[in-house]
Parts: sequence; structure tokens; C-alpha cells
Amino acid sequence: MAINPTGMIKSLGWGRFFQLLVHLPSFLKLFARLVKDPRVNIAPKLVILGVLAYVVLPTDLVPDFIPGLGYADDVALTRQNM
Repeated sequence: MAINPTGMIKSLGWGRFFQLLVHLPSFLKLFARLVKDPRVNIAPKLVILGVLAYVVLPTDLVPDFIPGLGYADDVALTRQNM
């Protein structure tokens, strides 16, 4: 699943897209602090790291060219994060 900036701009609109870009460094700092904080349980830390790895890594669990299953892992992960 590649990040499509054009699709993001169309769905969010220009104002919200720029708002996201402005707040992105703050979100990254927050996530880093949450991962380092000993008071936070391991489950939320694993979710943060898993989502980050899914977004950053170019590989896919199930290749998208497999009919029916190709996008199933993408849909399952995005449904959990909503």
C-alpha cells in the first residue's frame, strides 16, 4: 500500500492536508514519547510500532496481485485503525 498524496489531498482538502503536515512533527514526537514511557502498557506500543512499520516498509504481507486476498490485509489493517 503506497501513500498517495493526491488521494489524500482530494479526501482531506487542501486546508486539512496542510494542517496534517504542520502537526506531523508533533505527532511523531508524541509517538516517540509514548513508546519510551514506562507507564504505557506494551499493547499500545506494539500498535504504534506496527502501524509505523506498515506505513514505512514497502513490502506487503500478501501481494496485491492475488485476487481477493491481495487487498485483504490492507483492508484489515485500515479497519482496525479507524
